[in-house]
Amino acid sequence: MILMVGILEDPVICYLMNYCVDMEVDFAFVNLNQLGYDIFFDQEYWYFPGCPPFSHQVVTGVFNRALFSWEYASILQQKLFVQLFDWMDFRYPNVLNRPQDTFSNLSKPLQLRWASYFDHWVVPYTWILSQSEVRINTPSIIKSVSSARSVVNDQYHQEHVDLYEPVQVQPVLDGLNIRLHLCGEKGFATSIQSDSLDYRYHRDSNTFEDYHDLPEAFMMQSIEFCKKIGLLFCGIDLILHKNKYYFLEANPSPGYTYFEKNLPHFCISSSLVDYLKGQP
Repeated sequence: MILMVGILEDPVICYLMNYCVDMEVDFAFVNLNQLGYDIFFDQEYWYFPGCPPFSHQVVTGVFNRALFSWEYASILQQKLFVQLFDWMDFRYPNVLNRPQDTFSNLSKPLQLRWASYFDHWVVPYTWILSQSEVRINTPSIIKSVSSARSVVNDQYHQEHVDLYEPVQVQPVLDGLNIRLHLCGEKGFATSIQSDSLDYRYHRDSNTFEDYHDLPEAFMMQSIEFCKKIGLLFCGIDLILHKNKYYFLEANPSPGYTYFEKNLPHFCISSSLVDYLKGQP
């Protein structure tokens, strides 16, 4: 039995659940909006409406897409949510990803520091700025240092850029965008041809293809990097610039469906399900 933990508004978890239905894979959906209302668990069992209780012992893996609002949660919901995090962090096997390991994305500079320990890619020169007025003399990108999703905009010779919250500034790198998804010991690379600096917001003009040119040694070191930061499932953003691979960031909760929907196979979903079934 696989546990899917998240909310119905999340298209990623819905996509993987639909894949499991098509593949006839047993799973239970822990809708966090219903936790404490008609979904409960104790130290022995899970309780879902209309279904017999099932033991924690039958859970082979957990797909964690937990989004939870404390503001409107009851005391019981908060208590169950904390207990669920404990189960995902320390008790369940094969969790993608354990909550305690997803916090690396709260600090992109920390990710860059960890990435700099590996020599198979290049980490772009990066400035960390806050509460500053700066002059940018070369084409650069500016984005949040935290997990907040930034729309990447280029800055060209702007003399008065006011920066209030902490941001990181990097040079613009022209080249081929690559998203590398890693799940356990398996890796799948996708190239994205785009006319936009930030291809996520110009989807109609993007072209996706499987990318097979990453050397085996590159893949192995990327897997080692993910192990170092504690992520079993990770989406790494790369760019191929002047025949060198540059590391941009690593996402611990990747929206992999955006890429897989544009490919002629379900390799990423298949690897996720295999891992969650205890068959990495």
